[in-house]
Amino acid sequence: MVPSRRGLVKGAAAGGLLLGFPGVTVRYEAVAAPPSNPLIDPVADACTRLADHGWRTLLRTVT
Repeated sequence: MVPSRRGLVKGAAAGGLLLGFPGVTVRYEAVAAPPSNPLIDPVADACTRLADHGWRTLLRTVT
């Protein structure tokens, strides 16, 4: 009989819980995301770059 991946994962999880794996610890640290710019800034930059290539006229025409 060939064990399935699911069976191996379940068995490893159950064995880890039962044995406790002394000496093996996992440390989790909360890391804050770096501050991001508001979405309007990159959108405004993109619009400024595209304006010189005729996009401003096109967008003003269709809106």
